[in-house]
Amino acid sequence: MSRIELTMVICLILIPIIALVIILPKKIHFKKKEKQPKQSTPKMDNPPELEKVEQPKAEQVYQSEYKSDDNDLNSIRSYVTEKKKTTPPVRKNPTDDMTFGEYMSLKREASAKAQKQELTIKEQFDALSPEMKALILAGVFDKKDYDDV
Repeated sequence: MSRIELTMVICLILIPIIALVIILPKKIHFKKKEKQPKQSTPKMDNPPELEKVEQPKAEQVYQSEYKSDDNDLNSIRSYVTEKKKTTPPVRKNPTDDMTFGEYMSLKREASAKAQKQELTIKEQFDALSPEMKALILAGVFDKKDYDDV
């Protein structure tokens, strides 16, 4: 064997060994014995006295340094009242403006377009591209039931 082949064989043997040395200590968790702390009860002759803190009174009113103009408040109030007057848009039915005859002619045209497609399923399948045929036959578009999994 040449030197290159020999070094490649040695590297191929050493790679799994090095990987085990790096990964294996992380996978194995060594259990260390936990030292139990000594339980000692502290001896208290006189417990410390707690100082009483006065709570603030609820009657204090927040006073802001900012003074607003009456004009600002009036403009806001007028905007709010105008906003309340607006109504949401109402959907308009496009057939309300048509007479019965016009409406029926439109319906007939739509139904005639739907009846023109009288191709069978086989003819529709043959008209598809080969990629779409492959996807259909592979079952990509089948309904999947994930509740059974």
